[in-house]
Amino acid sequence: MSGCVTQQTRPTSQSTLDQWVEQDLIPYLKTQLSQHPRFQGESILLGRLNDGAIQPKLDQLTRDIRDKINAELLATPGIHLARQQRDKHWSHRDRPTKPCDGEHPIHYFIGLDLRLDSSRQLNLTLRALDLQQNSWVSGFSRQWQGEASRQQAELLRTVHLDESLRGLRMLPFVQGQPDLMARQLADDLYCRLKQLPVQNPKLHIQPYESDEAQARTTMELLTHYLARFGDVLIEKNQADADLTIKGKTHRISGNLQQFWILVQPAEAASALPDISVSTYLLLYRPQPPSLSLPKKRGR
Repeated sequence: MSGCVTQQTRPTSQSTLDQWVEQDLIPYLKTQLSQHPRFQGESILLGRLNDGAIQPKLDQLTRDIRDKINAELLATPGIHLARQQRDKHWSHRDRPTKPCDGEHPIHYFIGLDLRLDSSRQLNLTLRALDLQQNSWVSGFSRQWQGEASRQQAELLRTVHLDESLRGLRMLPFVQGQPDLMARQLADDLYCRLKQLPVQNPKLHIQPYESDEAQARTTMELLTHYLARFGDVLIEKNQADADLTIKGKTHRISGNLQQFWILVQPAEAASALPDISVSTYLLLYRPQPPSLSLPKKRGR
């Protein structure tokens, strides 16, 4: 990829990790992501890599570096960071944040691979993965190496789930999260609705026709979350609506499912297009208890 320069490893005497992130890594990312044609208008997500694979778990040191990078990139025109609010704590009183971050599928994953070796050397490698082509972006790379402090080593051992990935295949929603699932789907759906050529769309949400409790509760909560935007109207009667919404579940593999929200015009002759949003869900089905038969006594 022309215009990308690979940064060689820096010895610790020249730069601490914090200095390198602020003076080298962030300027490099701001320039590449805002100016290179490859990234123009594309949705980008930052996270953790390990052996070339996106990781659903994130250590605190990588999280701190990512937060610092994201703060700078969010303030840079021309860079679209996806799913930034998915990693924040929220309450039922929160209004959805804008601008919308669910308009486009994530195209590029910018991965931080941070490791500590046996000699307490800290190694950070930055790479970019094209998720649509399933290939690495050639020439896009940065590297740093230096001695880890005690605090950095401790932060590396503090690990949490990366909630910015929640709902993607590598970190699906799980049983008991219908509120979080409905909130995310409502945010994504609202962004799609705002692209339609209709002001204050009227929506009729059809009851979920299944005995799957989590999906059914998600559809019920979706109504309330959409109503909180204020400029989306929920109609009880389908005849009064511009669009009808229904949920559908597809089994992917084992307990992994993909839950879709399908939106169609209420009238067949309408010029409004069909739209949809989806998320992944992992359900653990309880196993029936096994019965132990009493042993026969010997005669």
